[in-house]
Amino acid sequence: MRWQLRPADAACAETVATWATTGPEVALWCGHPDAPVPVAVIRDWAREPGVQAFGLYDDGRLTAYGELWVDDDEQEVELARLIVDPAGRGRGVGRVLATRLAGRARTSYADVFLRVHPDNVAAWRAYAAAGFEPVPEVSAAEWNAGQPVPYRWLAHRDPPPALRTRIDC
Repeated sequence: MRWQLRPADAACAETVATWATTGPEVALWCGHPDAPVPVAVIRDWAREPGVQAFGLYDDGRLTAYGELWVDDDEQEVELARLIVDPAGRGRGVGRVLATRLAGRARTSYADVFLRVHPDNVAAWRAYAAAGFEPVPEVSAAEWNAGQPVPYRWLAHRDPPPALRTRIDC
């Protein structure tokens, strides 16, 4: 296929800022208090320590954005702030993004996980299709301590070879 995962550049933030424009959309995506999220905030996210921002491109057009939050001390990576262009939603783009980001993270770390807002059913389905499974309840409860909402925490398992082949085409 035509998908390319590339490090996000400054222009990426300008596009991504237009994808979630209402308070409820922003809450499901990243929990930021402003809607839409300002371009400068999205650019600053990529400069945070341990954050690696990526864009998913379809024939050269930005179609999704996500970050890897690398924790070398814990030897783990969290996928974060994943969002798909509204024009591409419902077409498997979120699955491709999550699969590609998890694959990149897995090149250096065995523990890869993410959290999803409990009301974000579409994201939950995309992540399950990308090889993520719920963590044990005790871990979720521990990780949710101090969080603004009771996130669903998911850990990545290697997808079956058939899925890897479809994603990498």
